[in-house]
Amino acid sequence: TITVERGCGPRYGEFAPNGKDFYLINEIGSRVMHYRYSAGNMTLCEETSTLPYGFTGENICSDLHITADGKFLYASNRLKADGIAIFSIHPENGMLTKAGYQLTGIHPRNFIITPNGKYLLVACRDSNMIQVYKRDADTGLLTDIHQNIKVDKPVCVKFIP
Repeated sequence: TITVERGCGPRYGEFAPNGKDFYLINEIGSRVMHYRYSAGNMTLCEETSTLPYGFTGENICSDLHITADGKFLYASNRLKADGIAIFSIHPENGMLTKAGYQLTGIHPRNFIITPNGKYLLVACRDSNMIQVYKRDADTGLLTDIHQNIKVDKPVCVKFIP
């Protein structure tokens, strides 16, 4: 069981590949909560803002994903700060460090990391496109490769094995 502060709006959570660290994105609170799982208990370790440095304004979060190697976590913001927050994950304690921020199209509802880990695709609902970014495996940073996929109001991206 996880208890969160009233009004933060927990939206989506994911375990890191190590099975010990769990990350929860808060839609309204614009932050990622990091929990450590041990002996059936979840202990809150930290709360980290998803907003770019210096941002003040309205924002809600929508999605988060962790790379298969457990080195990076990505979290999406929408409304006034449309983009993807990039965090590195400490290999021993799972703590997050801001690594960068990638602006995206309007209202990124969902995103996915390709199975080979080389790309990150963002469903930008109000831009009517899925944007394709190349991932740097060493830094976690994203580069827009300008290979947008035009589609009406995309809200979800999935790969089917």
